[in-house]
Amino acid sequence: MATSSSLILGGTGAFNTWVGTGTTSPAAKFSIGQPANTAQGGIWLAATDGDFRAFYMDTSGVMNFYGGDGGTLNTATLNAAGAWTNASDLAYKENVAALDYGLETLRLLSPRSYTMKGSGLKQIGFVAQELEQFIPEVVSGEEGSKGISYGNLVSVVVKAVQDLDRRVTDFASTTLANVSTGASALSSAVTEWVGERITVTVGYIKQIFADRVTTKELCIDDLCISRDQFKSLLDSANLQPTTNNQPPTANDFTPPTITINGNNPAEVEIGASYVDLGASVTDDKDQNLGLRAFVNGALVGDISLISIDTSTTTTHTIDYVATDTDGNTATSTRTVIVSDPPASQTDTSETDNQNSEEPTSTKSATTTPTVESTPATSDATTTTESI
Repeated sequence: MATSSSLILGGTGAFNTWVGTGTTSPAAKFSIGQPANTAQGGIWLAATDGDFRAFYMDTSGVMNFYGGDGGTLNTATLNAAGAWTNASDLAYKENVAALDYGLETLRLLSPRSYTMKGSGLKQIGFVAQELEQFIPEVVSGEEGSKGISYGNLVSVVVKAVQDLDRRVTDFASTTLANVSTGASALSSAVTEWVGERITVTVGYIKQIFADRVTTKELCIDDLCISRDQFKSLLDSANLQPTTNNQPPTANDFTPPTITINGNNPAEVEIGASYVDLGASVTDDKDQNLGLRAFVNGALVGDISLISIDTSTTTTHTIDYVATDTDGNTATSTRTVIVSDPPASQTDTSETDNQNSEEPTSTKSATTTPTVESTPATSDATTTTESI
């Protein structure tokens, strides 16, 4: 085939002809080698009225779709990642106004599922004629070939979400205000009702339980007596009323004091029996408070039930716990260390064991100086389990 610098024809046969322009090696049936990365370097389609459309690849590899009507030109793009960008610069627009469509419009739309004729492919979307009744701006084309600009529907969805957000916010604010007003009104009504009922129904209360009752007049059935009359009755009976001038007793926040008897820590040899000497408790208000004992965090109850496993070398804890009538709790802890006997004693005992058997020794927390612990307040955290 003949070649020239502007048009290349290659191949043989009816379906094997390759055409190239701006290139001597067509890479496809029709190839264009752009002489420049501009609209003039790509494909240009022009109408008889002078309007045109062009598409070309710029220096960054982005496909540009360029053109317009009436001399107003814009550019849409398709980048290498496959993302479309619509022409949307303010320079392209006029008569910009807030969108009237929103939540109410969205509620009128009818999303559909359907099958495309010819291909038989299942699709979802809208029917152009149905959508055109409510949002005609996104529908274009003649009857029988109408299309929908789905991308433009995003602005309607965003406006609908804004409308919904505004309604939710208004509803929440109104509800909060109503709840506050209602609660205040209810509180006032209850207070008023309680006051009225107490005043009105005093005579109908069957029983009253109180530490102290103050009244201007005491009535029993139809017999009523005032303060002066009641005092006169007491005087005539040689009875003197008592007057309580003492202030109310303040709450006691001082916990009991626990004193551990014997050594702390206490040491016992492995295999020996351990006898705990216990502890004593005193309080600024209550007397004869009992003690609860915990061994390694487990409740055993009375001190006499304390038992320590001395079969292995380890360290045990014994907690003594006391609580007064005001709820103040104190805890003191004794540490019991189970250890091996001295080496010399071990050697001797091996020799002695060949001659005779000695009974198992018994060790206790000796009565050498007592240790007074600092009691913990009722909110202190202890390692003992709840009772």
